[in-house]
Order: sequence, then C-alpha cells, then structure tokens
Amino acid sequence: MTDVGKLVLQAAEKLGLQPAKAGGKSSGSRYNGVSKSGKQWSAKLGRESLGVFDLEIEAAVVVRGKQLQKEKKASEAMLFENVRKALRSMAGVLSGKCGCKEDGGTSCRCDLKALR
Repeated sequence: MTDVGKLVLQAAEKLGLQPAKAGGKSSGSRYNGVSKSGKQWSAKLGRESLGVFDLEIEAAVVVRGKQLQKEKKASEAMLFENVRKALRSMAGVLSGKCGCKEDGGTSCRCDLKALR
C-alpha cells in the first residue's frame, strides 16, 4: 500500500469511519454505507441516499456525519461537514489529473489513486 493510502486509512480510523463488514455483500468499498457507482462512490444511510462523490472517503465522511446528526451530536456532525468540504476541494484537484494516463497507460499507478 502506498504512503498516501496508509494515511487515508489512518485518517478514516481516527475519524471513526466504520469499515464494511467482512463476509457481507460486497459493495466495492471499505466503508459501511458506501458503494461503487460507476467511477464514483454512492453514500447511503439505511434507505436514504446521501449523494454521489468522487472520493470513497468523502462518501464515508458524509455517511458518518449523517449518523451523528441523527444521534443529535451537532458539533461532531459539523466537524464532519468541514472535513467533507476539505475533501471536496481535494477531489477537484485529484480527479484524473495525476498524469498517469497521459503517458499512454490505461490506469493510474500513482499515490493519488488511494484517495479516489
């Protein structure tokens, strides 16, 4: 795993993002409530759709923020909203702009892949 990938997993753990249960229905994601949707990530809490995102971790942050809202933990939910906004700004920078495919390759091979 790349250094960036390790940092993302460490951040997810510190934020309390819930890992997907092993042995359950595979959604293609490491996190509960997040599933692959084409090239993006879909976030759901129960039956409620929370949106589609460029970054897997952003979708997981949205799910956790919504859980905190439902638990009436407003200050913690606001923290997750701020983290989501920071990730949103990163997503614009990272979305397909790493250059790996520009050299004729068919897939991304760089450290930034861990964030997508």
